[in-house]
Amino acid sequence: MKIGKMALFGFFIWLICFIFGFLLFPLNSGANLPLFKSLMTVISVIVGLFFIYLYFKKIDSKFVTEGLIAGVVWFLINIILDIIFLVIMFKNPFVPYLLDIGIRYLMIIIMPTFIGFILSSKIEKDKKTE
Repeated sequence: MKIGKMALFGFFIWLICFIFGFLLFPLNSGANLPLFKSLMTVISVIVGLFFIYLYFKKIDSKFVTEGLIAGVVWFLINIILDIIFLVIMFKNPFVPYLLDIGIRYLMIIIMPTFIGFILSSKIEKDKKTE
């Protein structure tokens, strides 16, 4: 896939999750904080899986490599945009951001890489049964 489209997918992943985070932000304190974090995790996984699906629809080989590359690009885009908006513009401290949100962003790398592994394994299995 072209890097421009891959980057666009990464931007949309960030933007959709940012919009949901903004809409759900009133839950981001006190007793509702666990609910906010849980909702954002579920939303992020759904959004991520949707774009992973779109991404792999156009891929026909090197699934693990493609998944890893997409995951790293999307991870970097999400971290950079978060630093610009959440850390710099909204003046959130970097270390608490990194410990709270940044570590969860490892899912952005893990999910497409693992799905690439699943697709690769499936194709290898199918080749053996032919």
